[in-house]
Amino acid sequence: MNDFVIHADDERPHPPGPEVNFNESVYLNGFDARTGIGGWMRLGNRVNESYAELSVCLYLPDGRIACSFRRPNINTNDQFSAGGLT
Repeated sequence: MNDFVIHADDERPHPPGPEVNFNESVYLNGFDARTGIGGWMRLGNRVNESYAELSVCLYLPDGRIACSFRRPNINTNDQFSAGGLT
């Protein structure tokens, strides 16, 4: 049996590879039972294409959904920070 171990170096951005569509992403989701609001976000660095993909989706207590998608410019893969989301 193989053990699956996540190391500290796995939890940070890595140097981009040569692939034109190199992509490294971070995801976050959560739900507040008190307010009935939940949601998720994804920030995907596509540094070799000079932009990030920023998606945010909020589930509102009245059943509506609020979504946003943007492609803010980036020029490094040093951090997950683009379009006002860090």
